[in-house]
Amino acid sequence: LGKSHLFKNALGFGSDLLHISRGNSAFQKGDHELALRELSQVKNSMMKTPDLILKLGQLNRATHNTDGALDELKELDQYKTDIVYIYLEQGNIYYSRDEKAKALENYEKFLVLAPNDEQVPLVKKHIEEMKPSATVKQLEITDQGAGIAESLNPLSPANKRPGKDPKTLIAEGDAY
Repeated sequence: LGKSHLFKNALGFGSDLLHISRGNSAFQKGDHELALRELSQVKNSMMKTPDLILKLGQLNRATHNTDGALDELKELDQYKTDIVYIYLEQGNIYYSRDEKAKALENYEKFLVLAPNDEQVPLVKKHIEEMKPSATVKQLEITDQGAGIAESLNPLSPANKRPGKDPKTLIAEGDAY
């Protein structure tokens, strides 16, 4: 029983190496679907490293399976790893799903942990795309301010009360 168990483990280990080799080859050729199929076949927990799990997350996202990508990345929690690319990948997933708050949270963590990474310019571009521009924000504030000023102006035609002239009300000290 002991020898047969070791033999099965050795076969499984060899099979996992074959899947990893095929998956990495497909990944390098840009065949994300084949890479995902091959790397998903890795069963041995010793072979399923944080880097492999991260790659599975990336491949799931590349094949538009964002739920599968997030599931893979959640698996990394058990490793207590400091792979900063988890935050980049989660940010990319949430960005593709238009979940801005979650994307921003993950992108900001990535920027803090990897401020000099080559992905930083792209991350900053995504952040800028998700945040409203200062010009748009300023227009919104100006428009709101104009609306408030108009509503407070007793001489405004929008505030005309039936029955009395606004100038008379102001002269009489009546609250308008």
